[in-house]
Amino acid sequence: MKLIDFGLAIDEEENYNIMGSPNYMSPEIMNEGKYSFESDMWSLGIILHFCATSKLPFENSNKYDLYDSIKKENSENNGELLLPALNNNKHVSKELKDLIKKMIVFKPSNRIRIVDAFEHEFLKQFEQPEEKSTNNILEVLKSIFKFSEMNIFQKNVYFYLAKICKTEEENKEEKSLFDVFDSSFKGYIVYLDFEKVVNKYKPNINEVMLKQIWKGLDYNNSRSIQYSDFLAATLNFLQFMTVDKFKSGFNYFARDNTFINMDSFVETLMTTNLKVNEEDIVRFFNSVEKGTIYYEDFKRLIQSN
Repeated sequence: MKLIDFGLAIDEEENYNIMGSPNYMSPEIMNEGKYSFESDMWSLGIILHFCATSKLPFENSNKYDLYDSIKKENSENNGELLLPALNNNKHVSKELKDLIKKMIVFKPSNRIRIVDAFEHEFLKQFEQPEEKSTNNILEVLKSIFKFSEMNIFQKNVYFYLAKICKTEEENKEEKSLFDVFDSSFKGYIVYLDFEKVVNKYKPNINEVMLKQIWKGLDYNNSRSIQYSDFLAATLNFLQFMTVDKFKSGFNYFARDNTFINMDSFVETLMTTNLKVNEEDIVRFFNSVEKGTIYYEDFKRLIQSN
């Protein structure tokens, strides 16, 4: 939205000359009154009416005739303006109709005040409370910190599970959180993006710890976090998991759907073009009994997080 025509802007305390288009003027201005916040509220209501219905509620090139017709309609309807194009439009929400009708009121003192307009339910529905937003981001950071401490096996399993667990609606919410980090909408997050958000919401984390967390998050050493990586790191997938999805995760990495060993794990990673530090993989499977993970072991490893 752009604000234009500042050539018509005036000091409402000093200027009494009539300026602007009659169809957007408040009745008191047409009647040679002075400009006020109330007259601005009327004009804003007319604009909203036009945006909502593609029609002006009152129209006449002669401001005196226009004033008389509005005044007559008001007096004939017990101080109410009918606004048929608005009231009969089924595509306009009841909240927006209510706001516009509270703006387009003949008597200035009866119009909704600007402070009350901002608190109206039509505008409130577009707000994202700061507290809720902050809590969501803190939860995301908590998940990221936890993910960064996982071993290489768990991270790659999470990466796969993120693909099969998230619904389209859940992905929309995650995308809005991803955009908090990727504020320039590059499509990926770099360290400076991550550092900026952490410093804002978790200022107690020092630089050494922050770099360690980033290293754990960027476990493929790609120097950037794609949206798919972000999903894996922030996924609270246990609430979405079913037996079938657990089985799918296991079978994705398993050999003949029986067990997972280092060879089957590496083979799967190669098909997904992931670049993983081989030392990390060797270290992990050396810590596993007989280097083999069966289904129950798989569930235990994943559910432990």
